[in-house]
Amino acid sequence: YSGINEDKAYVDAAATGDWRTESGTYARYSLEDLGLDSRSGSATLGSEGKYDVSLYYDGLPWNRFDETVTPFSGTDTLTLPSTWVRAGNTRGMTALGASLGEIDVGTERKTYGVGARYLAGTKWQFFANYRRYEKEGTGYTYGAFLTQATQLPEPVDYVDDTFEVGALWNTARATARLSFMGSEFKNEFGSLTFQNPYTPLFGAAGTGRLALAPDNEAMQVNLSGNFVFGPRAVLTYGAGMGKLEQDDDFLPVSTAPGAPTPRASLVGEIDLAHYHLGLALRPLDKLNLRGTARYDERDDKTPPLTVAYVVTDTVSGGTETTPRYSYERTRLDGTADYALFPWLKLQGGLLWDEIDREQQEVDKTTEDGGFLGARLTPYGSIGVTLKAGQYHREADGFDLAARPPSENPLLRKYNLANRDRWLY
Repeated sequence: YSGINEDKAYVDAAATGDWRTESGTYARYSLEDLGLDSRSGSATLGSEGKYDVSLYYDGLPWNRFDETVTPFSGTDTLTLPSTWVRAGNTRGMTALGASLGEIDVGTERKTYGVGARYLAGTKWQFFANYRRYEKEGTGYTYGAFLTQATQLPEPVDYVDDTFEVGALWNTARATARLSFMGSEFKNEFGSLTFQNPYTPLFGAAGTGRLALAPDNEAMQVNLSGNFVFGPRAVLTYGAGMGKLEQDDDFLPVSTAPGAPTPRASLVGEIDLAHYHLGLALRPLDKLNLRGTARYDERDDKTPPLTVAYVVTDTVSGGTETTPRYSYERTRLDGTADYALFPWLKLQGGLLWDEIDREQQEVDKTTEDGGFLGARLTPYGSIGVTLKAGQYHREADGFDLAARPPSENPLLRKYNLANRDRWLY
């Protein structure tokens, strides 16, 4: 990660500085590793108690492998040499040794940022932040034709833009923060096409193709804060509502000329919601109580997609419908601890967690339970925790028709099955 990965001379330069006037106007900057790919820097200009504006940059190289070889050439369309000899395994690929070329497997991420704050009096603060992440280089992935698999160099070239604007209200007894966030992900490469280095199991299975990360967008509104009732009680709260969207073009179902696409694009849309309340109490000097209530919702509005898929780009495999998943989750939990002695603290907790699902084989799961324990600190630097508890999860009903037909009906997904869990 250092950025020092070649046999040459490097300049490790850095600088810091600051400037301030009697009126409260100030500036400061910090620059590090300017001669390396892992360079970073920041600069801030502002006025005390009024405003500040900051610029930010950093680079993060990840040099994974620098002695890698591959017979493939190209970026998002990988081809083999014209002299390539296909076989059922690498022993029969007689041109393999002469076809290997060096390739560096690694990426470099660059982050650019700008942020600004405006302080309107002693209680209000308005802010805006923007970040741009750029990542380029070469990774690796895998492609397969039934039992024949190959490791492939994967092109990496994407940009992720994120921003947040909002306001913060702050007093001695309460705070509130309201913000709007958004992000946009753009990938230069939507797919990776590669030639099959093996003797094809089927005549037309000479080329394969993989989908890469699609373009997508997200946005969210968040509210959070707390209220102090006194020296022994604090209430925290939060709420968020957001949306995820993905509408990149679909790939054809095979690499054959004129192969159809299931439809033009996914038209993907998911609505998210989150709400929580927390209360911390200290009714007695030795007793602390904490409780939290949470509600989360995921509403998948993406229309189901039925695909007439093709096995190894040759044989029709029938149709498959991609399932969609939505859920509502309610969770209540609480803990308590009591300092019986300076060296002994008793502990306990309770949990109730219910998840209502849609379009899955189990409609609802409910988990409840609790624990008791003790924390012993006979010496200041030595502590021992003893804990015992039990949690039970109950799955209501099981719909075999909701499972893919190829799955074993006797199996249950780990998060949808009945379970008893003991803690010691």
